Amino acid sequence: MAQPALFISHGSPIMAVQQSPTSDFLKALGKSLNTPRAIVIFSAHFDMAH
Repeated sequence: MAQPALFISHGSPIMAVQQSPTSDFLKALGKSLNTPRAIVIFSAHFDMAH
């Protein structure tokens, strides 16, 4: 079965460590999806020091 394409903004790092409506939503979302075969990440952030 095909997985949905999702855009999830990184927002604030606090979303991952403090209970909130957003963290509740993300936990429920993760439980509702099958394990993906691949994940594609696009980012405007990069580190030129390495």
